[in-house]
Amino acid sequence: MKSKRLFAKFLWALLGIAAMLLLMGTAQASAWSCIHGHSGHIEYPGRVVTMEGAHIGWGLDFDQESGLFNWVHFAVPTEFGKNTRYIALQLLTGSVDAIVDKVHIYDLNTKVREFNDLGWTGPLQVHILDLGAERAFAALGISIQVGAGVEMMDHRFLFTGACALQDDP
Repeated sequence: MKSKRLFAKFLWALLGIAAMLLLMGTAQASAWSCIHGHSGHIEYPGRVVTMEGAHIGWGLDFDQESGLFNWVHFAVPTEFGKNTRYIALQLLTGSVDAIVDKVHIYDLNTKVREFNDLGWTGPLQVHILDLGAERAFAALGISIQVGAGVEMMDHRFLFTGACALQDDP
């Protein structure tokens, strides 16, 4: 049974990569700076049902404790002297009771942009966020708030990647 779940996760990851490339449209793939989902950092590991197998080959995969929220942080590498306007995230949630509600974008310790009340939930999805203007980052950080409801549903979160579109000024 466990091998079937692992294989299903692997297939989801492959489908997600294909979806991300399609949704990125005409932007050259070399212009996207990405970090793999397994590089994500869970802020409150005590609010996760189990950390066993969380950082795996195809992403960051965990079950959030019912009724609690958490933050997942990604540090996306950016090239000095290049500008970023678009951020892409690839993820899935286990049910409608597992929700990605906020995404905050940081440059070092300065919050650049907030995206709130997102309500992202469901099967594998790619979201591209517009920062509103191009800016050069010294160190790009993406913080994602996840929350699990209290229903007897799946509170799984799987993050497979975080990216930033890099352009010359």
